Amino acid sequence: MKFLYNIVDFILKILNILLAIFIIGFLCLIIKWKSDTLFLESISDTSIKFSLFDEFSKTKKDILAQVSDQETDSVKEIIEVEQNYIKVNIGKDQSIDQIADELLSKRLMTDKAAFKALVHDMGLESKFKPGTYNIEGGTKIKDTVLKLTGSVEKEYTIKIEENDDGFKVGKKLEEAGVIESGQTFVKELSDRKLYYSVKPGEHKIVTPIRDSKLIEELTK
Repeated sequence: MKFLYNIVDFILKILNILLAIFIIGFLCLIIKWKSDTLFLESISDTSIKFSLFDEFSKTKKDILAQVSDQETDSVKEIIEVEQNYIKVNIGKDQSIDQIADELLSKRLMTDKAAFKALVHDMGLESKFKPGTYNIEGGTKIKDTVLKLTGSVEKEYTIKIEENDDGFKVGKKLEEAGVIESGQTFVKELSDRKLYYSVKPGEHKIVTPIRDSKLIEELTK
């Protein structure tokens, strides 16, 4: 009878050890999953869907790769994603010319003058945020500017009536959220002698946009 108890006790100890190994392994898998997910998110502009099951499959392949000394498909995929992104460094108080040179050196654009004109029309010269960014190769320069300035592109449809003067137009734009200050907009309209020159009809406006560029679009 004592022998039977010893066997049962031995089996229970083995089960406890296996359970402890399973729990530790599961916790390590979760930690590795979180780490891999953060890495993928750091090199991607879009949201990453990388489930715990994906991590399990990746880990399994990694282990097999270590045994066979071969690179797994999942590792290749991560490397390919990483290589498709270009690291851009924006320093504090960098000028537009310095930022343009950085983007030119990374081959994210080809025309410095066009870049400066775009930034000017968007009114974002002073909005660039210092930091390190991962920009996907082939990204449009406008999208790159939006990312480096932390801006979001929005489209508005503003209806201008036949008898709308500069004040009414400025008020409509401010209330819609197109501009921050209707008063500043009206002053620039007046300075340009275009107070009564906004064309009636529906105008599609894409922001961010400088007031002067907006006035050009509304009066042309």
